[in-house]
Amino acid sequence: MTVVAQVDQELVFAIAGGNPSANCDQDLTFLVAQRLVPATIYTFADQDLVFLVVQRAVPFVQIVGQFQDIVGQPIANGYLEVKLSANVQESINNTQITAQTTRFPLDNNGNIVNMFLWANNVLSPTNTFYKVQGFTSDGTQFWKTQPKQMVIPKGPGIQNINDVLTD
Repeated sequence: MTVVAQVDQELVFAIAGGNPSANCDQDLTFLVAQRLVPATIYTFADQDLVFLVVQRAVPFVQIVGQFQDIVGQPIANGYLEVKLSANVQESINNTQITAQTTRFPLDNNGNIVNMFLWANNVLSPTNTFYKVQGFTSDGTQFWKTQPKQMVIPKGPGIQNINDVLTD
């Protein structure tokens, strides 16, 4: 058992000293998950390692929701365009994020497909928000007031867009 503790301490030291790549983060997440299966944490260093890996491995919030037209029909194959209100820096990995428009498709039932965004509480400067515009499959805007604003209060997790979207 002392060998495991020694390896863990060296691993923590190696991670804290650099910036692991995404592949490395995923591998570390797997390693920690395997270590915690028996629900045994051997040293304080193990606890730090778990905290660091979880913070790096799951920074995004999945945005879900469905859109319908005025008569209740799904906005099939439409899309949303999302843009941050300003260039920001996220606080978990100190990544610079440029405010650029990103398009997210809606499926045949009007559901958002694969939208993952940063929660606003990890972005600096504070008081940032996302600008959201909605379009039908032919490119017609489907809201009278464009763009809407969205603030994602915290993450990680899943957030319904209808709970955070405002005029």
